[in-house]
Amino acid sequence: MFLLNKMKRNSCALVFLMTFLLIGGEFLVKAQTAGLVPLSGSIVTESSNSTAEAPQYEPIPGVNIVWADEGLNGSTTAGSVTDAEGKFSLSRAEGQNRIVVSFVGFKTDTIDVTGYNKVMVVLEADAEMLEAFEVARAKRSTFISTVDPIKTENITQDELCKAACCSLAESFETNASIDAADADGVSGAKEIRMLGLDGVYVQMMTEGIPSPRGLATTYGLTHIPGPWVGGIAINKGSGSVQNGYEAMTGQINLTWPDADKAPPLVINTFVNDMGRSEANVNIAHQLKKRPMSTILLLHGSGLIHNEGLNSKHDANKDGFWDMPQTKTFAATNYWKYRREKMVGRFGADVIYENRDAGQVSFNPNEIRDNENGYGIGIDTRRLHLFNKTGRILNDAKSRSIGLVLAGTYHEQNAFFGLRDYEGVQRTLYANLLFQTDLKTNQHQIKAGASMLLDDYAENFEGEDYGRTDKVPGVFGEYTYKSADNSFNAVIGNRLDVHQKFGLKVSPRLHLKYALTDDLIWRASAGRAWRQANIFAENTGIFASARTLEVQEELLPEEAWNTGFSLTQNFTLGNGDGYTSFDYYYTHFVNQVIADGYTNSSVLSFYNLDGDSYSHSAQLEFGYSPVKGLDLKGAYKWDNAWSTFGGEFFRLPFESIHKGLFNIAYEIPSEKWRFDVTAQLNGRKALLNTAGTDLGIGNSYSPFYTLFFVQTSYHFPMLDIYLGGENVGNFKQANPIVSANNPFGSTFDATNIWGPIAGRRLFLKLVFTLEKLDSKS
Repeated sequence: MFLLNKMKRNSCALVFLMTFLLIGGEFLVKAQTAGLVPLSGSIVTESSNSTAEAPQYEPIPGVNIVWADEGLNGSTTAGSVTDAEGKFSLSRAEGQNRIVVSFVGFKTDTIDVTGYNKVMVVLEADAEMLEAFEVARAKRSTFISTVDPIKTENITQDELCKAACCSLAESFETNASIDAADADGVSGAKEIRMLGLDGVYVQMMTEGIPSPRGLATTYGLTHIPGPWVGGIAINKGSGSVQNGYEAMTGQINLTWPDADKAPPLVINTFVNDMGRSEANVNIAHQLKKRPMSTILLLHGSGLIHNEGLNSKHDANKDGFWDMPQTKTFAATNYWKYRREKMVGRFGADVIYENRDAGQVSFNPNEIRDNENGYGIGIDTRRLHLFNKTGRILNDAKSRSIGLVLAGTYHEQNAFFGLRDYEGVQRTLYANLLFQTDLKTNQHQIKAGASMLLDDYAENFEGEDYGRTDKVPGVFGEYTYKSADNSFNAVIGNRLDVHQKFGLKVSPRLHLKYALTDDLIWRASAGRAWRQANIFAENTGIFASARTLEVQEELLPEEAWNTGFSLTQNFTLGNGDGYTSFDYYYTHFVNQVIADGYTNSSVLSFYNLDGDSYSHSAQLEFGYSPVKGLDLKGAYKWDNAWSTFGGEFFRLPFESIHKGLFNIAYEIPSEKWRFDVTAQLNGRKALLNTAGTDLGIGNSYSPFYTLFFVQTSYHFPMLDIYLGGENVGNFKQANPIVSANNPFGSTFDATNIWGPIAGRRLFLKLVFTLEKLDSKS
């Protein structure tokens, strides 16, 4: 299966060239020389999360390409091998018109390229060969797709292994695009940020299905174990209309390990010096007599407070546990099936967690009152079911239809001191997608319909905050690819109808232009909207003495996002590398304001009355000068402001400047591996804490740096990881305001700008049982 693309010159290349020069790039124009133009292009295969309704591709490094024909007069030319991005260039002699493409584990293909000087070949996996050979791809642990018209940063399992621990929320230590931090100083909740805004404006997806969302926003990322994740794709800016209307600043899509390729058994265990421990078991099975496979993912973790570790659990001596006591069990099981013209997945996941925190003196077995101390208890129960089915409708595989169905039940009951919260979310989701090429694959149409039903039953301090959202919608998307695949345009629109707020329109535009094979320019613009969940998205309601004030009916949040990016792949010496620059601007039409500035004793919610926006720019590079050595560095600038009580303030808890540097080295024998990461965090705006004992003389946090180190050793079936988080032992001083009087009017555990826990040492063991020759 392949796509042939004929090269063209485009007059607008000069415009894009000028854009690149303005930001300090370098573009080399090669003069055309006499003789035949070499054949160039890329070799790709369908990615593990590709479906009939939404095909996705990834490059294949190390593919061999040779001419099947001798040139006239018997002349021959040398073959070529694809690089880390799947790209190649092949010298050409007159009369050479067919190439042979081969790689272990894939079907060898012979392709007629008469009249073409650029091609993109999609190789099909050979199931029998994949059983006999282990396919090792020497690609970067993080790479930016050169095929996708939407800028997509792909994080592989190799990159995830650099993170010490343990959940998805803790998997972004070596990633500059995503910031992860504590949401408050007592509950252990984690939050992420992207493009200078809260993570709630990022559409989270699992296997292409919107999830976790809603009430799972607060703890959802901590409920996804890192060892479960097969890969993460990060899209900045507006996403595709086929995935819904909620992507304001981007999308994060995580995939499970591919059941077709995963080892039969992986056991991952972890323990750190604070007493936190966890175990993950991945069990995969491929049925030989049926085109089906399945994987079962199990997780159990906990942190138990005990007297022997009390000095570590309350290192800052404020009388509160630095980390919550948790008991978590989670399981996911999905099945994958494939027939001649049909592919599908179905499965379920469950979560059961108890989380206790608060003052060291609090006894959960006694009555909750001032005498017993300030306690926190959070119980979470969750069930998620899904089914994805795609069917190819013609022999050319250019027309397909897909259906996605999902249902979620999420229950969370909590108390913070004397405050009680109960929340239940019931969600049904359906998405029908039709996709077809128009005559050729240069023109593609996607159209579909969706239905989202959210039913929330929430009660806080005896007051009902329940609501129901019914949102049917239709969408359409047109994709154009030039003959040489150098230019792509994706134009889409959604029409959704909320039963209360009426029609919502969400147009989207994505452009990609390849100035050269290695220099990619992208731009995007789009509108998105969402319904805010004030409790799940603002733990400050619970973990402080602030009173809750909802001043008016809260309308849907709406925003425009525009941006562009430039990605340059390069070869320097014997190594490959890349540089990437992107800039995005998000402007809110309406935003639900959580106002903690105007009054230090009240958290007010109201609709935006003024301006609110975010500017975000990021420069990143990666380079592998020699085999085994990977270098990565990045700088990010975020400038986000909003209107609070008629005044313009910088959004709190977002680093204005952030830097990241990572160095990873693997010795030639591939036994030892070393990783060092440094995070540079600029100052952050803080909320109003006037009249409290915070001890900070201005409204900004200081600059600080965090360091992470890890070393690992590889045995044939066992990998051992030893390392440390925050090895510099940096901690925020006095993270909890009025910790000695938690029932007083100035208590506040939400002004968190840095780490609460100090240095943490860990040990991780990963046992992997490779595939055996068995029959079902």
